[in-house]
Amino acid sequence: MKTAAAIILGIALLAPASFASAAGFSEEAAKAIGEVVRIDPPRFALVNARENYFVFYGRSADEVEEIRCERSANFDFVTRAGVSGSVNVGICAREANRIRALAVAAQGGLKGSIGQLSQSTAGLNAPALEKLGWTYAKQAGANGAEEHSFPVIVIGRGLLSVPTAVLVPRGGRRAVIVQAEAMRLCEISGLGKQTPLCTNTRQALTDIARRVAARFPE
Repeated sequence: MKTAAAIILGIALLAPASFASAAGFSEEAAKAIGEVVRIDPPRFALVNARENYFVFYGRSADEVEEIRCERSANFDFVTRAGVSGSVNVGICAREANRIRALAVAAQGGLKGSIGQLSQSTAGLNAPALEKLGWTYAKQAGANGAEEHSFPVIVIGRGLLSVPTAVLVPRGGRRAVIVQAEAMRLCEISGLGKQTPLCTNTRQALTDIARRVAARFPE
């Protein structure tokens, strides 16, 4: 478990990944992402990025739990404004039970983070939280799958919010995770109204998770 400051530093210092051994997964993940977010090079492109890990709520608001998957791929969104965000996709079998437990616990983690923020930030009412995407949802997916969506909000030296989708197929033997950082893409690049990643982030990440799960059946 790491603090928010350590997690941000750790992400920044990770060495570039070797994609050779995971080229097949990266390629299929990129296709799934492109189908949902409407990649349109060179105006809006997807490029391989450095290796990354997934983050979930920890024991306190300034800590996170790290997850690494056997199969994962991380990409940067590149627009005319430069690197404008990122997306991380993975399929985890070894940590499937832990991931499901962390996804279920995210409802409480989110509530705790919002409660802490509310002490210093006015106006965090239900409509404001919905607009920010700071809500938790769980629904039944196709073929008995379990779908969770929520942001991971980490409070440390600043504020980190990571929209997250977790899909657990029936049987719970694996989990698909999709996490994104799209604030710059949605607010600065000029593409905010042109990609579902910005107009409906929760649905876009869930759709990516579904496509990745379908491309790699058990």
